[in-house]
Amino acid sequence: MKKLLFILLILISLLSFPYYNNDYIDITYMINVSSIGIDYQNEEFTIYAYVINNYTMSKSDFNTSSSTTPATIITGKSNTIENTFFKLYDSVFVNLNFSHIETLILNESFISSKNIQELILYISSLQEVYPKFNVFITKESLNDIFNIDYFSDTSSYYNILTEYKSEIEHHHTTFIDLINDFNETNYFVMYPSLLLNRNIIKNNKISTSLYIDGFYYFDKNVLNKITYKDFPLLYLLYSTNDISFKYQNINYFLKSLSIKSFRLKNKLYILFYSRSNYPSSLKKLIKEVINDLYKDNIDVYNLNYFNISINDLKIISVEKINKKSIENE
Repeated sequence: MKKLLFILLILISLLSFPYYNNDYIDITYMINVSSIGIDYQNEEFTIYAYVINNYTMSKSDFNTSSSTTPATIITGKSNTIENTFFKLYDSVFVNLNFSHIETLILNESFISSKNIQELILYISSLQEVYPKFNVFITKESLNDIFNIDYFSDTSSYYNILTEYKSEIEHHHTTFIDLINDFNETNYFVMYPSLLLNRNIIKNNKISTSLYIDGFYYFDKNVLNKITYKDFPLLYLLYSTNDISFKYQNINYFLKSLSIKSFRLKNKLYILFYSRSNYPSSLKKLIKEVINDLYKDNIDVYNLNYFNISINDLKIISVEKINKKSIENE
């Protein structure tokens, strides 16, 4: 009897002992990936990852990095997407966390249906990733892009790739859009195009930054591009700040421009706001811009996908009333 009681006491003591989950990960051994880029050269993929440098992550110089370095660029190379990510994981001592990724940059060299489908399959297998991060395409060297000397400063590069804020707010394209582009019939997507600007003056020195010069899109599986230089009125559709331009001898100034769209009963309504007066011709101009793009197979509002005729496009304008004008009434 005493032996039984002793065993029971041992069991009770074990049950009361604190339980620790083996899945626990010390956050000091996990770092967040904010941006990744992928290119394809000589039948080999290269992945660049921008990570917050809470301490040195490279196996080659573990515990030797300066704590003042705000971030680190790590890379992986291999002949498949999956193996390239494994190379990326293997290049660091810590766990890579992709749940905070903000942007994905694809080099033109990477673009093919096979490569993108392989990427979609791999990213979809990462349980911690929600595919709402922004997607860009570029013809620039990703090595140059990811090694801009003031990556984490408040340059347009930092704003675009880690916060996505700039003087002109551009159209957002997410990884979900990329998935739909390659898996849904008639789904149209425009991908912001990144270019390097190597003539930025910073602290009396010439520096490099990034800017968006237009958009890439696929037409019958062929990658095409339209730039703001070729079609300046793209600013009209995608700007959410102040914009001024001249068109057909009419001057337009639109303060805090915002354009939204919604569908109702097989019609598409374009609703635009501005905190400034604008010529009555603006509604007609917006419709002309959308029509001109549509004729060139640039279906900005996915009319074909939603089976809406271009003739069923309705433009609605609303002038915003700012706080000051309300107080003066």
